Amino acid sequence: MKHSPSLEEERQALLAQIQSSRAVYRRMLAEADAPEPAGPSAASRRGNAIAATVTDRAESAMQWAKAHPALVAAGAAGLVAVLMLARRRTTRRTASRAQVRDVVQTRGNQLLNQQSAVPRVARGVLVSSLAGLAQGVLRNPARLRLAARAMPVVMGYVRRWRSNAAARKAEARHNAQMARNRQRGSMPDSRSSY
Repeated sequence: MKHSPSLEEERQALLAQIQSSRAVYRRMLAEADAPEPAGPSAASRRGNAIAATVTDRAESAMQWAKAHPALVAAGAAGLVAVLMLARRRTTRRTASRAQVRDVVQTRGNQLLNQQSAVPRVARGVLVSSLAGLAQGVLRNPARLRLAARAMPVVMGYVRRWRSNAAARKAEARHNAQMARNRQRGSMPDSRSSY
């Protein structure tokens, strides 16, 4: 029975501790439920702290500038020099671009004047298309056999086209010669009139 009074004391101490912690929690809840006084919010306090930091830095920069006027003048002169160099560089760049554009334009006009019946661009497209077609044909054996069978037909067509073109040229030359002969025949001979 010696242990019973000590257990009872412990139980009483625990109860007192529980009651005191309940009172603390009740006070905390009462304070949390109470309306806050109208003061600056956390965001405004943060903004004020940032503004104070910025103004402190600006003030310290002004004090440094007042303490080192030669360095400030050198920095301003360097800034002006950099701006002038940048302006000069952009002016040169725009002038060189204009010059290149003029050269390209005059060269383009010369090429247009020298162009053959088939424009150079069309020839390039035709060559690249034929190269792509040839590459596609050479990769597939079935297409290669088909191209080998179709080649005589295509060559026959090209020969006929050339012979027809030659015949048309010969006929045009013949018609021009006949027209010249008719013109000569209709003109009176100057020797016979005298």
